[in-house]
Amino acid sequence: MKLRSCKRWLLPLAFVMGSSPAWGQDKLAVSYGSAFEGSAGSIFASSDGTGFSAENSGVIAFGYFSSGFDEQAAAVAGDINSILTNYQVMHSADFSTAMAPGYLNTGGSVDAAGEG
Repeated sequence: MKLRSCKRWLLPLAFVMGSSPAWGQDKLAVSYGSAFEGSAGSIFASSDGTGFSAENSGVIAFGYFSSGFDEQAAAVAGDINSILTNYQVMHSADFSTAMAPGYLNTGGSVDAAGEG
C-alpha cells in the first residue's frame, strides 16, 4: 500500500524535474559594444583618438559594481583601485579581433538569476 502511494507522488515529480532546465542554470544572452546606425556610430579609442585594435590594446567589459559600493564617490576621488576591485565582470572581450580599429560588437551569456 505504501509503495503504490510513493509511486503516485514520485512519477509526477520525476517528470517535472526531467522536463525543466537545471535550476540555476538559465542563461541570458548579452550583446554590447560598438554600433552603427546610418553614418553615425560608436567606436572605442584611447585618449589620442586611436581606435583599439590588436596593435592598440583595449578591453571592453560588461558587469556591475558590488552592492553598497559608491562608484561615483570613488570616481570623483580618482580611486581606480577600489573601482577595479568592486567591479564584478560578467563578460569581457579585447579588441584583438576587431573588424576595424575601435569597432567591436561582442557578447556572451551570463546567469539569468544574477547576484543576490
